[in-house]
Amino acid sequence: MKNWGYFFAAAFFASYLMVSNGVPLLPVLAGCAVAALSMWIRMASTRKPSNGSVGH
Repeated sequence: MKNWGYFFAAAFFASYLMVSNGVPLLPVLAGCAVAALSMWIRMASTRKPSNGSVGH
């Protein structure tokens, strides 16, 4: 999905700003991982059914 490109860019810049201002790297990476997981779950739950399963 094309929104992942925006997510990676935003995660990179936000991580850079946080780490450069003294935030420890591990919590920053953990936060990015949780955000990516929640986005992936949300995208999977809103996925439309395929044409093969409609009308059976």
